[in-house]
Amino acid sequence: MALKFRTEVAVRPVDTKITYGSRIVTIGSCFSDEVGARLRNRMFDVSVNPVGTLYNPMSIAMALGSLMSERIYTEADLVNRDGLWHSFDHHSRFSAQDLSRCLSQINIAMKEGRDALAACTHLFVTFGTSWVYTRDGSVVANCHKFPACEFHRTCMRVDEIVDIWLSLLDRLHRFNPAMNVIFTISPIRHMSDGAHGNQLSKATLLLAVESIMERTDMAVEYFPAYELVLDDLRDYRFYDSDLTHPSDMAVDYVYGKLADMFFDPKTVKASCEAEKLLRFAHHRPMSCGSEGILHHESQLKKKIESLLTAYPDMTNAVNKLFHRI
Repeated sequence: MALKFRTEVAVRPVDTKITYGSRIVTIGSCFSDEVGARLRNRMFDVSVNPVGTLYNPMSIAMALGSLMSERIYTEADLVNRDGLWHSFDHHSRFSAQDLSRCLSQINIAMKEGRDALAACTHLFVTFGTSWVYTRDGSVVANCHKFPACEFHRTCMRVDEIVDIWLSLLDRLHRFNPAMNVIFTISPIRHMSDGAHGNQLSKATLLLAVESIMERTDMAVEYFPAYELVLDDLRDYRFYDSDLTHPSDMAVDYVYGKLADMFFDPKTVKASCEAEKLLRFAHHRPMSCGSEGILHHESQLKKKIESLLTAYPDMTNAVNKLFHRI
């Protein structure tokens, strides 16, 4: 009998499959950015963290609530520090020196995120930490490197997370009855909390998700991203140089397991074709002259048309990725 040197985490295929007709939204920690990028690069119609990276269950819930309520941000919602305007509800990618530009970026993203959520068939929610920061009594999603003394830091309780998310799931179901929610826990370790503190935080999230799934009537699934990295791969070879973030190889492995859980054979084949097209698009022509570039663009156009003929449901994603009209 062959020796086993690792404990592989099995995933159970689900009935709520992802196809190229699906509309996907990922929201949460930077791990959701990684998985969302892989879905986008395989021509899935996906909105990745519409308000930017979020880490704790409270901030994620508040963001989804704001998207559903079609909130419009104004100057009163922003703060200015050292010549930059910031929103404590949004990632720093929305910050800007010009007030109008900052508000425009935020409100455009909110509109696009709301539209994506309304059409969403699969919502991936990734919790990163149970620690929450507040400023003047209000929860902040991003501290924007403001002085630490301006914030109060607390760890959410399991029952607190469960109550917030049971209410939110009811609201999400009323907003979009076709939506399936998939919870994940980010495998990224928050070592600033210490090894023990990080484990307590992750344990809180795991217990909260388990309780939510037991008590909600909404269609929810759990994808074991955390277990795949911590219990399956379980080696520093699969971490980046900072020893906290999974490496590209590890994220690819996790993405493969996601495909095993959510894709049918037709979708797997289509995603392989989409990946081939993207590799060709990124390929540099042998000739750097205009003739070589034009030939490459012509071949790319033919390959895109061929792919869309075979898989017309990719049209929206292809148009976004290649900025086609």
